[in-house]
Amino acid sequence: MALNKTQLPRDIHTRYRIRTKAGAGSHASVFAAEDAKDGGLVALKCVTDIFENSHAAKRALREASILRQCDHPNVVKCKAVLRPPNPDRFSKLWMVL
Repeated sequence: MALNKTQLPRDIHTRYRIRTKAGAGSHASVFAAEDAKDGGLVALKCVTDIFENSHAAKRALREASILRQCDHPNVVKCKAVLRPPNPDRFSKLWMVL
């Protein structure tokens, strides 16, 4: 996945510094990043083609919703969902884990 800066949410440019690509699956890529605000390590998950069909949109919404509510040491927590650069036209959902 090429990281085109015009397609990235503003927070990635200002707050997070992407270090490496940690992995990829059938519908998402995960990047290791550093939080410039507190120096902590985070994972940035980019879920692609979220409006490809209704199943993909529901899956992305369900994942973000459940991970935001989880509070267990063995489950990754969704700290934030980043706003897209153009809310009227986007196909990727970025989550900070």
